[in-house]
Amino acid sequence: MLCLKGTSNSFKGDTEEALKNYQDALQIYREIYGSDHNRASAIAIGNLARVYTNAEELETAENCLKVSMNILKEIGGQSDPDYIHFSSVLDKINKYKPS
Repeated sequence: MLCLKGTSNSFKGDTEEALKNYQDALQIYREIYGSDHNRASAIAIGNLARVYTNAEELETAENCLKVSMNILKEIGGQSDPDYIHFSSVLDKINKYKPS
């Protein structure tokens, strides 16, 4: 539910609330699974990257994507659909990131 609220708030442009929703969801996943090494956490971290990208915090977004992708790669490999999606997002960030 918190991830859905995060997505909704992100689309509304409410960056602060979206970040809070995703971070709260991530904390719950950590309590349930004991670490970030699970798909739910990887997706929440990747969604944080989207919010940071929209807020033009590209370094933070890039770091979140790399963490998310590393988890997804370990879980499902580079053919994992979410890994592929976040990889394309990372490519776009790198394309537009100031040198």
